[in-house]
Amino acid sequence: MTREEVSEVVQTTLSYLLRQKMLKKPDEIVYRMISERLFQHWMPATNPDLKLERILKELDADPYIFAVLLFYRDRCTVETIAERMGVDVRTVSRNKKRLCIEIYRRLETT
Repeated sequence: MTREEVSEVVQTTLSYLLRQKMLKKPDEIVYRMISERLFQHWMPATNPDLKLERILKELDADPYIFAVLLFYRDRCTVETIAERMGVDVRTVSRNKKRLCIEIYRRLETT
């Protein structure tokens, strides 16, 4: 079996296991996937993602949703966000990641 054939078998198997909910995506993969979706959401030529908008509104009470909006919508750096919020850069990064994973999970269940 060639390397490409093995890779295809592995990808097919993983896709099947994920669809059957027999395997959970690691948080790092989830974080990257939702980050791409959030960046795309605020691109000028993109149609509005109504599910994503609803979930962002549901999370409005979380003070760090502001960090998510500043980072993905306004393209602010984590350092700028930390300064504006009066917190440490690590605090912004940790909470931004936490919220992104929560957004992804809510999107998957709706």
